[in-house]
Amino acid sequence: GAGVIDRSLVWTGSLWEMRFRDGSLASFLLPISFPALLALAYQVSPKGGGQTYSMLELVLSVGIFAGSIVVSRFGAIGSMRTVGAGLFLTGVFSLAIATSDALGLTPTTWLVVIAAALFIASIGNPIYAVANQTAILEAADPANRGTVMATRFGLVQTASIVGTAVGMALRGYRPVVEIQFDGFVYPAYDQIVCQ
Repeated sequence: GAGVIDRSLVWTGSLWEMRFRDGSLASFLLPISFPALLALAYQVSPKGGGQTYSMLELVLSVGIFAGSIVVSRFGAIGSMRTVGAGLFLTGVFSLAIATSDALGLTPTTWLVVIAAALFIASIGNPIYAVANQTAILEAADPANRGTVMATRFGLVQTASIVGTAVGMALRGYRPVVEIQFDGFVYPAYDQIVCQ
């Protein structure tokens, strides 16, 4: 009947698991770099670290815009190859930023290197996000699309929170993570243990 959700259409098969895992992994990886960026901004300019961090956020936004232009040029956006390429770009460069040290470079030179890595990582963001969402929407039953996308966004938000906390821990902080809904704790635990 109307308004009744057939859960078997939503949760069965490896397609859903794979798409939800991809979205969660990508949302976990990008925020890992944010605490490192904040620390770098205040290392480069102790009195004007906020402005330096804003400049890095601008680089992130420009990269996302450039990635959106790249996405608009793809013919088949929902393929796993496209999702994989976006995840690779985002993951490799975000992890490089999160675990990086200055390698003997001056703080200003290091800032330029990190800004370039951030730009490349942010290009991958819309590539995987659009490909992942397109594939989910195309596979979902029209009556269940809202539930499926709400689940995806919940997992993505939880993965982002956990990714930021892991990034803070990599920088020596002791983050305390609050996840509002206990149903999201299990995907967060999966990200920490398995990824």
